[in-house]
Amino acid sequence: GRATGKSPDKTMRLRTRKPSGTTPNILVAVISAVMSAFLLATTAAAFTIGASPASIQFPPALRSGYAEFPVTVSTNSDDVVFGHMDVTGEISAWISFIPNSTRFNVTTNKPTTILAVVQPPPDVQIGSYEGKLTIVGDDTGDIAGRAGSVVKISVILPVKVTVTGEQKLSCTAGAFEFEDAEEGLPLVFWATVKNTGNVRLNPMIKLSTWDSSQGKVVMAKELQGRLVLPTRTERFSTTTSQNLGVGQYWADVSLPQCNAQQLLTFNIVEKGGIADKGELTEIVVPAKVTVGDTATVTAVFYNSGKNTVIAQLKGTVKKDGKLAGLTNSDQIEVEPGKVEKLVAYFTPTLPGKYSVTGRVNYNNKLTFEKSASFIAEAGQSETSSSVFQSFFSPLIIYVILIVTALFIIRKINNRKRRPF
Repeated sequence: GRATGKSPDKTMRLRTRKPSGTTPNILVAVISAVMSAFLLATTAAAFTIGASPASIQFPPALRSGYAEFPVTVSTNSDDVVFGHMDVTGEISAWISFIPNSTRFNVTTNKPTTILAVVQPPPDVQIGSYEGKLTIVGDDTGDIAGRAGSVVKISVILPVKVTVTGEQKLSCTAGAFEFEDAEEGLPLVFWATVKNTGNVRLNPMIKLSTWDSSQGKVVMAKELQGRLVLPTRTERFSTTTSQNLGVGQYWADVSLPQCNAQQLLTFNIVEKGGIADKGELTEIVVPAKVTVGDTATVTAVFYNSGKNTVIAQLKGTVKKDGKLAGLTNSDQIEVEPGKVEKLVAYFTPTLPGKYSVTGRVNYNNKLTFEKSASFIAEAGQSETSSSVFQSFFSPLIIYVILIVTALFIIRKINNRKRRPF
């Protein structure tokens, strides 16, 4: 009986010990799952993708028209992030990209800018249309291996396109520049034009060329600029024939459609010659001087050419818009690539505000004008004199009035004392 009574206890103890042998396996499984989730989360957070701006809204475009919108893609990854772009919605067939690819790569130090381009079809109805641009980061690695994360991260940008039937012609222009030319060779003109309208634009360029003294027009022409698509900015050049002689010339350049105008200068040089180039960067004068003292006028001149030049400041001084005098510096040599100061002097004779305007003459060429202004204040002696006059002039008047009044009173009293 005792033997049979103890055997169940032993059996029970054996059964309760079996599960304890499987506990490590369960713990390993749990830990493995947690670590896998952690590693997955870490992998997923290994890099991020960002895009700016947060939405795309194209300028109103015509049927069969054209419009661009820049999108900057960035990441926090030091490794190269490879990705692609998808467009969905009713406008997906209208959208393309510059460069002509839906794929890109980017690093934290090298974001990339992608131009999204819309070209509505010719038969589309006028109205507003929407879609979505999804920018996907596919994986990371180096350019050669592309081995890294396989967890994809994306950002979605809403896209809106407005199709209009109203044509808009407008543009802005600037950064005009002429290249110096040799005798008989074409003259090259550069400009930057941004088409801010929604129609294609070939800007007309009007050119009036003056001689070196700007006293006579020696050439007038109209040039045709390059085609600029809507919303695009183009830097382009155009050429024109010329038969100008050797020397410096000035040119009034205008693009009427862009409401832009600028005065430029260029040189015609002998064949194989090197043109002289110089720039008056600023004119410096003291803020205030005393009447009778000498004001120093300093011109800062930069020789940007390849020849040594003889430079001289030639300036005019005006007070209240009227000529007050001339001021010229000595002639000095300026070597190529050097900056020199040309110093002239002027002595004001009256108090007030003076303006100095000047150019630098270098090897018989002229720079653009620069200006500066200063105040001439009255000296101590003049101030004392003016104070004396302002004080004693009324006093003299008062004395005269008092003497006159006393004289009249005395005369009246003398009349009263006379007998009738």
